[in-house]
Amino acid sequence: MFVGFIATWAALSTWYGYVLSIVWGWFVSPTFGIARLSVPVAIGFSSVIRLVTWQDTKSDDEDKTFNQKMIKLFVRGFILPALTLFFC
Repeated sequence: MFVGFIATWAALSTWYGYVLSIVWGWFVSPTFGIARLSVPVAIGFSSVIRLVTWQDTKSDDEDKTFNQKMIKLFVRGFILPALTLFFC
């Protein structure tokens, strides 16, 4: 289970970094005339953003099964960034 957590964390960090680098290249670079972000830099940048803007919300996860928690993680971690790319 610990290995799965680490693998999921690494995959999500890479996915968030990739999405940020694409969106940054589409909007921020041309608008402000600054350099594009590489994926490794975007991974670090998105990690800092999530750390600084962490918002802990009250949730009802205690009543959910492990599978329901993993589905929620998948939707928030993979689907929402994919929708960001799709609609931008």
